[in-house]
Amino acid sequence: MSFVTGSPFPADQAPFIVRVHPSGQFLYTENIDASGADLIALQSLSAFSVDASTGALAPVPGSPFVPPVSATIGGLAIHPSGKFLYATSGLEANGILAWNIDGTTGGLTVLTGSPFQVGAAIYSAAFDPSGKFLYATAGPMGGLLGFNVDPNSGALTPIPGSPFSSGSFLGGPTVEPSGHFLFAGDEPNHTIVGFSIDSATGALTALGSPAPLSARPVSLTIVKVP
Repeated sequence: MSFVTGSPFPADQAPFIVRVHPSGQFLYTENIDASGADLIALQSLSAFSVDASTGALAPVPGSPFVPPVSATIGGLAIHPSGKFLYATSGLEANGILAWNIDGTTGGLTVLTGSPFQVGAAIYSAAFDPSGKFLYATAGPMGGLLGFNVDPNSGALTPIPGSPFSSGSFLGGPTVEPSGHFLFAGDEPNHTIVGFSIDSATGALTALGSPAPLSARPVSLTIVKVP
């Protein structure tokens, strides 16, 4: 491994969370206050084009993009189709912010109806592999929120029965590659909880007893082996 020529690349403010577009053409970051005065507030989103030959980054036109409402850093998720980007508003309780992604330039425009689920403090988020459903941690209210995703508009509507498992502050929701199961870390109780996903409705059903840990789970990664 070696550094890409030109690295490190100039960024806006202090990049915190990084996501790569499914096409590999673009990279997005959530930026926090570089001065440290308002450290966890979401200041902007930056978008970069990725040179397919060298890996070099260059800002896309219009970047950085200022969120339409107040938010703190929490979750940044790109729809599997590459058409939409979502950011949770965390402590500001402004729900989920959403943007259209320009497939040619990588630029962002606010999605009609965004933000969604205003009034809820929402943190990390994850899609199922099909992109039909989005799941997000519901913060202090506990459990997981589930949303249907309109494949044409990107609009979010709550899945019937959401929030699911509303008794604990869960983090790091992760859907395994088949899309049949979701796992999340129950940090206060030092466990990992699992749910089955109804492929038709997106509803979650708890899987048996939580798996105990000797540490506090913050994020999860699922690795598929041959």
